[in-house]
Amino acid sequence: MAQEEGIWVFAEQRNGELLDVSLELLGEGRRLAERLGGEVAAILLGNGLEQLVDPLAHYGADRVYLVEGESLEEFASDTYVEVIAGLVQKSKPRVFLAGVTWQTRDFLPRVAARTGMAFAANYSKVVTDAAGALEVTRPIYGGKLDGIYAIVPEKSNSLVATATPGAVGMEKPNLEKKVELNRIEAKINSHSIRTRVIDFIKGDPRKMDIRQAEVVVAAGRGMGCAENFECVQELADLLGACVAGTRPAVDAGWLPFERQVGQTGKSVSPKLYICCGVSGAIQHTVGMKDSKHIIAINKDPDAPIFKICELGIVADVNEAVPKLIARLRQVVGSGGAQDTDSIIDKL
Repeated sequence: MAQEEGIWVFAEQRNGELLDVSLELLGEGRRLAERLGGEVAAILLGNGLEQLVDPLAHYGADRVYLVEGESLEEFASDTYVEVIAGLVQKSKPRVFLAGVTWQTRDFLPRVAARTGMAFAANYSKVVTDAAGALEVTRPIYGGKLDGIYAIVPEKSNSLVATATPGAVGMEKPNLEKKVELNRIEAKINSHSIRTRVIDFIKGDPRKMDIRQAEVVVAAGRGMGCAENFECVQELADLLGACVAGTRPAVDAGWLPFERQVGQTGKSVSPKLYICCGVSGAIQHTVGMKDSKHIIAINKDPDAPIFKICELGIVADVNEAVPKLIARLRQVVGSGGAQDTDSIIDKL
């Protein structure tokens, strides 16, 4: 592999499907490359993934490093560190971008430590100053401002930076763009791999961290009382979703604190976020505004939540949610949701 600087993007995939955040970051990499020079390369690990090469080109990659092997069919932190650190040490990219996911939280800090790269998590922007240094910012004060997170001098270490899904937005694909494909056979030192994957067990939405959920059903003060949360939980169970809530709902004791979304809670960016009786105060919306699709149910037609939602339903939430559940049962059946995207399309 030739020595070259440039912008690298970790093309993360699940079961042969690229994550949206990887496509978003290819556009971000394209913008950085225009300022810093060099090409945009996507790093794709797995086995039998050639069908993903063209989409990576369409969203901005000039080159794809396709690393294949049976040892990469399932994610294992030690394996990913071994492969990616080796690639980085050979080609020395100026910037390595990746989404904030459970996988990258696991292995990317180790890659940075092994290769001597600076590490910046949950960044909002990477810019260059007059001296050629990389200036990294991240949201502060609940997303109201961007604060300087790190400055990486031009002649110093390279940078590994992760962004929350939805934080940088997705560019329109160029379907005519072609890419240079570099196939690499994974050569893993078995003595350095301390773990192996035996099985994957899908997490229980009632117990899992709401930040990892593809679908979140959030309830606010408008639900009225704890008893009314039963229909919210029923809706969530039908969608395979996590239940979350606003600070007033948590303060009222309707939900535990770890389910709170917002400025003083957690930030989420699921594929689908359904707001039930949520007014849309800024303290809550800063924690969910990056969701891909937002549906809101509120009886107040002037509620701020309707300014950011994709679909708004002006109705009493305790009447609307049972009707939504009935409609969903027609779409997905009694077994519940299987594919989030198909459910969104049918709704």
